[in-house]
Amino acid sequence: MDLTAIQKALRERNIDAWLFYDHHHRDPIAYRVLGLPAGLMVTRRWFYLIPAKGEPSKLVHKIEAGHLDTLPGTKRLYSGWQELFDGMKGFLASHRDIAMQYSPNNLVFTISLVDAGTVDLIRGLGKNVVSSQDLVAQFEATMNDDQIATHYAARDVIDGLTAEAFQEIGRRVRKGGTFEHEIQQWFMDAFEKENLVTDDPPIVAVNANSMVNRIQESAKKVRAPYDVTAAAIQKNYHAHLSALERAFTPIVKEPTYQMWNDGHIMTLARNLNQQIGNVENLVQKGYDIGMDAAACSKFFKDMNLYARQGVPFKMDAPEPERKEHVKEMLKLLIRARALK
Repeated sequence: MDLTAIQKALRERNIDAWLFYDHHHRDPIAYRVLGLPAGLMVTRRWFYLIPAKGEPSKLVHKIEAGHLDTLPGTKRLYSGWQELFDGMKGFLASHRDIAMQYSPNNLVFTISLVDAGTVDLIRGLGKNVVSSQDLVAQFEATMNDDQIATHYAARDVIDGLTAEAFQEIGRRVRKGGTFEHEIQQWFMDAFEKENLVTDDPPIVAVNANSMVNRIQESAKKVRAPYDVTAAAIQKNYHAHLSALERAFTPIVKEPTYQMWNDGHIMTLARNLNQQIGNVENLVQKGYDIGMDAAACSKFFKDMNLYARQGVPFKMDAPEPERKEHVKEMLKLLIRARALK
């Protein structure tokens, strides 16, 4: 812990003190900033106060009286609730603005670790609880030069591995396809060969799985092949088309812009556009997928054209133009039906 730097940062921000508090390792930030052992058994609450000026203070339970002995400052002991309350009053008596691991409205949820009851306790003593987010950013989240250098080194290796991964995917696709989980494991093997360390495997996800955060070992039962085979393309294309047609059903008679203000329809249109692109690529490669290549190509180009022009999602278009946008999209759907 760099006490001098922390106190300087508090004075620069006009904060009277930074209050650390923990119980059962609820606040890992406190352990890292203060340099406390991560394996410390904590069954009672402890508090550590760093003032903008002067000596820090500790408030610890009598059963775990030595937990903060590695830190500088005076020590107070408590046992029951009343002793804790009285200790807190004396602890904070000369301070008003208190920084804690708290975020207003939980906006920065990685910082908002102190429980609401403890915040109530501090505020009940007439104190103003402010967020420690800027302090945490400076003393816990800022990398030193050596750490930055390791990131640059990892970046250079990963850039090369990413290019190799796409070549590997291409080789496997030409031989019949592959699975997201298999490519994820390819990355993990490559990481091990390059002595790269990661807490979690990289995300490898395609199409419907793009919203899935990770495909782990336990996901083998639900893993899905890359949508590059003719059967998969045809199946997914029809599914996307049907979903978009169902979404359009209520607005065919009287299309209005407000109905375009629905993220669901935008998502469906995007998914169909992606699928049509895959279909066209397969047709160009000579796959027989039971769809007309010319119509497929025309539809794909129209979709890209309307996407570039913002049609039908022009936010400031007048009502007549908005209806035309919807009608143009309906024309594309009619053309898409011809691909069935």
